[in-house]
Order: sequence, then C-alpha cells, then structure tokens
Amino acid sequence: RVAPQERAPWTLHSAPDQGGTGPVAVFNFGGVRLGHIELEVEAPAGTVVEMAHGEHLDDLRVRASVGDRHFADRFVCRDGLSVLRVPFRRLGARFLQVQLGFPKDGGPHEAVIRRLDIIEAGPRREVRGTFESPDRLMESVRE
Repeated sequence: RVAPQERAPWTLHSAPDQGGTGPVAVFNFGGVRLGHIELEVEAPAGTVVEMAHGEHLDDLRVRASVGDRHFADRFVCRDGLSVLRVPFRRLGARFLQVQLGFPKDGGPHEAVIRRLDIIEAGPRREVRGTFESPDRLMESVRE
C-alpha cells in the first residue's frame, strides 16, 4: 500500500472546457485512516481549494454531504505556497477529494500539491493482558 504522500507532487491544470469548475483529484489511502489533514499547495492567489473526505465513492466522487452532516473543508490560497494543517479536528477517511477553483482572470492556471496526508492520530494505550476469540472480527477489533 502506497500512501498518496509517497507519490507527491501532483500538478493540476485549468482547462478551458471545464464549464466553470476546476480540476478534481481523488486520493485513495487504501484503507480508513484516522487523524489530521495536512495539505501544502502552490497556486495563484485567490485559488479556492475544496477538500471532501469520506469512506466510499459515489459517482467517482467523495460524498461531501450526507443528510445534515458535511464532510468538507474550504480555504483560499495566497500566492505561492499555502499550508493547511488542522491539528484540532480529527477525521476518519479512506478518500480525500481535492477540487480547485482558479481565479477568473482568463489565464491558464496551474497548482502543485506538494503534500497531502492524513497524519494518523489515535489513542495510545498500553496493551495489558491477552485476548483470544474464535471470531476473527473480534480479533481485528482488538488489534
């Protein structure tokens, strides 16, 4: 399993035929990860970055809204390198979807995602005693 961070950087370009939407990229962590989002992106000033996180894909997109719950973040880039770190909010996700909205100045645009990761943060507990069960699911929960 290769985490998305190990394959960075990625370059995303604007295209004239996108109908007002910017490029979209979906990153698969290969399994659900629990932790904090870290994103470093180089983009023109005013580029809007929208990130959705979830555990499954519908229509090849991450479902960012389920009922009254929302699983997305948005921020606006300054010129050059912008960094998003959210250490006070933990999330669980297998997929991260990044969509860029470039400034509407008519020019072609490009953004480079330098780093995208979920920094794992789970409870650190000392394992005391042993546990054995004929149920494999219970064994995996214990692990």
